[in-house]
Amino acid sequence: VTFAGWLIDGKGVPDLVAAFARLGDVPAVVCIVGDGPRRQDVEALARRLGVADRVRMLGYLSEQRAWSVIRSSDVVVNPSYTEGLPTSVLEAALIGKAVLASDVGGTREIVSDGEGALLFAPRDLQALQSHLASLVADSALRERLGAAARAGTAGRFDWSVSASRFARIARDLVSSRAA
Repeated sequence: VTFAGWLIDGKGVPDLVAAFARLGDVPAVVCIVGDGPRRQDVEALARRLGVADRVRMLGYLSEQRAWSVIRSSDVVVNPSYTEGLPTSVLEAALIGKAVLASDVGGTREIVSDGEGALLFAPRDLQALQSHLASLVADSALRERLGAAARAGTAGRFDWSVSASRFARIARDLVSSRAA
């Protein structure tokens, strides 16, 4: 299970650690890729909840190393309380990872609940825990969500597709002004 992002207020990383701790002794590890002013708080929480040995605080990693961690993960989690268009959700979906994310900002523009992801209300620790338990226990669910996430995003968030759409819109605008 991986979170990648800044460790700041509003990212919900303490919720992820708390939900993971509530799962008990499951055969899983949480990798937290990133750094920030709340890192020590997250580390202290993991120690206090007795899961510090299964919560890997990887800190800031080079892009290549971060991608290596994400690619080797079964689940990518974004427990944020607020977002615009969450990059971590988009990137996870594009590479076919099961996504577990709070239903904030543009998350639903990327993935649909129950299809490409499992979504939960921000700060809903019970829902986060329940969805996390389902994903840790069910490899078929992870595979299904990851495949659906990839299929649902590949054509919509591709640079060449986006550039082509932008060029078409720009041509249409120029043509309508000329007319």
